Amino acid sequence: MEYCRLSGSTEAGINDGGPFKCIAFIENGLSETRLETLAQSLVNEGCLYLMAAGQQAQQLIDHVGLCNHRAFPDRPIPDDLLIIATNHESEQLKDVFWFAQNTAMHPCHGLERLVVVHEGSINREAEFAELLVNL
Repeated sequence: MEYCRLSGSTEAGINDGGPFKCIAFIENGLSETRLETLAQSLVNEGCLYLMAAGQQAQQLIDHVGLCNHRAFPDRPIPDDLLIIATNHESEQLKDVFWFAQNTAMHPCHGLERLVVVHEGSINREAEFAELLVNL
């Protein structure tokens, strides 16, 4: 698991390691502009499966979908670049991590890489890593 905590910027800052699945967990809420910037960052950095959790999950999914469509203005999105997104706004985090490990699959990619993008007031990397270990 790679952990990226958003601070003043909404650039996810994900290391280039190829396509990935992402749990985006928003605790405190983001402005529409910051949601759009985060969505564009996820698309640009190779997210192909988004699990949106916490506040504003559906808004983030909507922004990612728009960014994915904008990347292909003259043609349909190719299957291997289509971003799949699921809403986990009302689920417990342990269930979202279970879903990420056991169910989140892309039809064209294995997506072994899991990135957690977290917007919140404190660093929760250790807690999230423990959730994965205890599945």
